[in-house]
Amino acid sequence: MRVCALWSMGGSCLPRHDGRTWNIRLPVSARSVRLVSRAWVPSHMLPERIDTRDLGVAISGLRVDGRSLSLDDSILCFGWHEPEPKWRWTNGDAGLALTGARTLAFDVAMTGTYWESADGYETSSHVGKVNGV
Repeated sequence: MRVCALWSMGGSCLPRHDGRTWNIRLPVSARSVRLVSRAWVPSHMLPERIDTRDLGVAISGLRVDGRSLSLDDSILCFGWHEPEPKWRWTNGDAGLALTGARTLAFDVAMTGTYWESADGYETSSHVGKVNGV
């Protein structure tokens, strides 16, 4: 799994992770962060599924500067699907308004299923759509 964080002012980083917890140190100038990942569509990968949403990663916990946030907190500004009982899916490009924050930690509950191309690289279930990093 690959997740990239991009912030307002043009910076980016690959978060450090320990198991399912990912951590990002934010620069003082960051006003917002985008979590960018691959995306997949369940109905494109599994014939018995009827879910046609673009799904990035399912986040089960969020912490800003060590403080736990609800998965329906107002800082989640775009690219988030409705919360489910134990997680909230991104669409592959999800924003958080984090003015003044210095750290962001998030727990990834699950990711998607991806096709593997003939050359061994994983591809999204979308043809011609770039969502990954």
